[in-house]
Amino acid sequence: MSIAALAGITHHFDKDNLFNHVSLTIERNSRFGLIGRNGTGKTTLFEMLAGNLKPVSGSVHVARGRKIAYLTQEPCLPEDKTLYEVVLSSRQDILQLTEDLRNARELVSHNPSPANLLKLGEAEHEFEFAGGYQAEQTLKYILLNLGLLETFWHRPVKSFSGGEKTRIQLAAILATDFDLLLLDEPTNHLDISMIIWLENFLLNSNRPYIIISHDRHFLDKTVTSILELRHGKLHSWGGNYSQYLAEYERRNELQEKEYKAQQKFINRTEDFIRRNMAGQKVAMAKSRLKMLNRMEKIDRVSREKDVKIRFSPASRSGNDVFRLEEVGFGFGDETLARKINLNVFLGDKIAIIGKNGCGKTTLLRILN
Repeated sequence: MSIAALAGITHHFDKDNLFNHVSLTIERNSRFGLIGRNGTGKTTLFEMLAGNLKPVSGSVHVARGRKIAYLTQEPCLPEDKTLYEVVLSSRQDILQLTEDLRNARELVSHNPSPANLLKLGEAEHEFEFAGGYQAEQTLKYILLNLGLLETFWHRPVKSFSGGEKTRIQLAAILATDFDLLLLDEPTNHLDISMIIWLENFLLNSNRPYIIISHDRHFLDKTVTSILELRHGKLHSWGGNYSQYLAEYERRNELQEKEYKAQQKFINRTEDFIRRNMAGQKVAMAKSRLKMLNRMEKIDRVSREKDVKIRFSPASRSGNDVFRLEEVGFGFGDETLARKINLNVFLGDKIAIIGKNGCGKTTLLRILN
């Protein structure tokens, strides 16, 4: 039985048609990479699977009792809760069983009757069966591997940067007892060691997932099939991203050859029809005309062009673009950087690198 399915989905925004009768079945072993140009509807497809958006026509089916975990690009987290509270709240089942177990123990401490002891045994069994004793260790394992150290756990979410909030959301989602995982650009705000850990986490998981990503290396490591959204259709390709690219080029070359051969045949046939429609071979000409009308035409390969944008400054700026002298910055009582001295000159091409949370984006905001 499938986990979820899209059946004949059609959707549009205003007059822009996004999907045309798109169908997809997600099985227990599905490991999809979802690709397509910006604006083709990748995130919209996720929103439909997550139940946040209804298609104009067609239907979305999720098997009864199946839970979908969805990582969005813009995290929406309770700002006043601590990091650990947010991640722990992803396991409401464990929290409820913990409360049940605490109540059962409290009851036995006041009245150790056979009935109360039986309730305590049942509560302990349910807690253990649900993985309650391992849940806390799993949470710590995920948090630490995403660079969220114990010193951060009791800080309110509002004190974290945007990239850190994304990692908090990712930790909470990976900790859930999900049946299907939807990841929208999961490697954003992860450094190399975190990406490698996430690759291994997914590969060792026995649950299906779909990943939207522009990270080709990440897709090569984690997916076994590629779903491509193009011109309102969903195309399925076996293999990882590199295998998809090779097969995509091979199919395009074959289609282009078949298109040219068919066009050559059509031109010869139309020429024969023009020359013989009023002559002795009129019957043959009419027969070939019918054949052309019934022929399934091969489309020419459409190559999508990259947008090229050129900016021409009205006048040349000076040679000194930025000069920072003894600059320091941070959030609240936390200092991210101090005594930064930097000269940026016209024509410089600079990369800013560093671990997540060290202040790269903050520095760019200061410059802006």
